[in-house]
Amino acid sequence: MVLSPECVQEVEQSQMTAPSSVVLSVRDGNLILDWPNEDASLYKLTFTQGNRVKNYWINHGQFTPRVNDFSSFNEGVVALELRTAHLNTSSVFETNSVEWSLPYRTTFNITTHHEYRIDTDAIELIQLSSALTKGAQLAVQLKSKVRLQPKAAFILPSGEVFEQAIVGAPPLVSNDREIEVIPPSAQTLTAQLAVEQTGVYFVEINNDDGLGVINVPVYPAGVYPLIPNPRDLSGGFVTDLGNNTAGLRNEFLTRLNEDRARYQRAPLELDADLTRLAQFRSDDMAKNNYISHWDLNGNTANDLRRNYGIAPSVGENLALDSTIALAEYGLMRSAVHRKNILATEWTRVGLGISKNSDGSYSFVQIFSTDPIDLSEVGSLRTALLTRINNARSTDLVLSDSLTTIAQQWSERMASEDFFDITAPDSTHLATLVQSQGVNSTIGTYLVGHNNFEAAQTSILSNEQLFEGRWKQIGIGIQQDSLGFILVTVIYID
Repeated sequence: MVLSPECVQEVEQSQMTAPSSVVLSVRDGNLILDWPNEDASLYKLTFTQGNRVKNYWINHGQFTPRVNDFSSFNEGVVALELRTAHLNTSSVFETNSVEWSLPYRTTFNITTHHEYRIDTDAIELIQLSSALTKGAQLAVQLKSKVRLQPKAAFILPSGEVFEQAIVGAPPLVSNDREIEVIPPSAQTLTAQLAVEQTGVYFVEINNDDGLGVINVPVYPAGVYPLIPNPRDLSGGFVTDLGNNTAGLRNEFLTRLNEDRARYQRAPLELDADLTRLAQFRSDDMAKNNYISHWDLNGNTANDLRRNYGIAPSVGENLALDSTIALAEYGLMRSAVHRKNILATEWTRVGLGISKNSDGSYSFVQIFSTDPIDLSEVGSLRTALLTRINNARSTDLVLSDSLTTIAQQWSERMASEDFFDITAPDSTHLATLVQSQGVNSTIGTYLVGHNNFEAAQTSILSNEQLFEGRWKQIGIGIQQDSLGFILVTVIYID
């Protein structure tokens, strides 16, 4: 019980012994203060930071501060004092004055409080690291009652996202969407990451629908969550955003690009076709009362994109929230959604916003790259060859015969849905080259990416391509039905 001190005179009694200690800990994402029972009937906690002061009167020896009381505080050091009192009345409301003991004093560091979400219907949490220090391991151990995605995602203190395979799982199985997942199991699963930075880490593990079963902050040693986050301050109230959809999209785009700029990413351009797709997705979810990357017919945004004239593959973020600010905050708070927002390969975005029957809103972000003009494959090939030769000591010569084979191979991979130097009928790429009378040493390199710039970067990372012995090269470029750009490179000495 937290008591009100109004209209009560307070004095400090120097003959009363100060409390012996206060123990700070973080449990389920919240700051907990514990202290020994001092045979007192009343306790006073005082938090001070500069000229900011917050007092609590409490009648028991454990307390969780209400984070919204600390909205004016900043990250950094806070001073804490604990005093005790003995009341001669049955209630503080029956006395006009309180004599307090000398204070127990300490200081500690505070940071922003973050949501702590564990779906206990989906998993049993066995162990989660706390009080992180550099050089330690951040580990989460669990048993799963549902199918899980095989990787955990971590947000590092730097703001970047790192994914790590979950270990200890039984063999992966394919779900009804032909996605490999971890099946439900009584085995203990572990997601682990070396702590190399100082600050708050976030751990996220999702089920096979992409919904979080664990999304929790893990705080560094000696730092405690006390400052409210935007969702803490929102109160959970439903807000009418009005009917100016264009204005809402501009606000959504501005917030998204501000987040990208914070991490030195280039701004995204609002794309009309992507926006039509995103609006269709948000309207469909609002109309049919669901939120999922699969619609009621089992289609994803990637399945639907060609209906809107979109050739490159797309990525999708979904949020169910009350305001644009909270939607973007929530997406950045999720490792897998943050990864999409900050992905360097994206250049365009479409935004959908639809009001649900309960007054909340469905928000959709659909990301993609600049489309490539496959009628200009020759120009793309020339641009790639120029970049390769600029990195070599001697130029490679573009061979018409090698280019024909490379182009046919890229087209075959796209049409027959494979990605390998061996086709489904066991035809080998090198054998095709040799059939054209080539007796030289043959090198091959395949790249598949949803962005031509990223595909070029991958090719330029192939160190073998820059050995001086190679003389001729062939390059094939084709886009498959999923929007991936398939590049075949053949080089001979």
